[in-house]
Amino acid sequence: RGEDHPALSRAILQLGSTYDSIREIHSNQADSDFYNISEILKDYIALITAVKDSFVERARLYRVWKEAETSLTKKRELKVRMELSNKTEKLPEVINEIRDLEGKVENDQKKFDKISISIKEEMAKFDINRVEDFKKALITYLESMVYNTQKVIKL
Repeated sequence: RGEDHPALSRAILQLGSTYDSIREIHSNQADSDFYNISEILKDYIALITAVKDSFVERARLYRVWKEAETSLTKKRELKVRMELSNKTEKLPEVINEIRDLEGKVENDQKKFDKISISIKEEMAKFDINRVEDFKKALITYLESMVYNTQKVIKL
C-alpha cells in the first residue's frame, strides 16, 4: 500500500512521470524526423517528375527532328529521280520543299540541342542542390537528436 511507503510511492510516481516525458520527447522526435524527411522526399519527387517530363519532351523533339530528316531525304531522292528522268515540270516545287525542309530540320535540331543542354544544366544543379539539401536535413536531424537527448538527460 502507498500510505505504508510514501517515499517509494513518490519515487514510482516520479518514475512514471519521467517515462511519460521521455515518451513524449521520443514521439515529438519521430514526428519531426518524419516531417523533415517527407519534405525532402516531396521536393525530390517534384524534381524527378519535372525531369521525367523534360525527357519526354526531349524524346518528342528528337522524333520530330528525325521525321523531318527522313522527309528531307525522301524529297532529295525524289529530286534526283526527277532530274534523271528529265521530269522537270515540278522540279521548282520540289526544290522549294527541300529548302523548307532543310530549314525545318535545322530548326528542329536546334530545339533538340537546346532542351538537351537545359536538361544537363538542370541535372547538374539538382545534383549540387541535392547534396546541400541532404547536408541541411542531416544537420537538422542531428541537432534535434542532441536537443532531445539533452531534454531526456535533464529529466
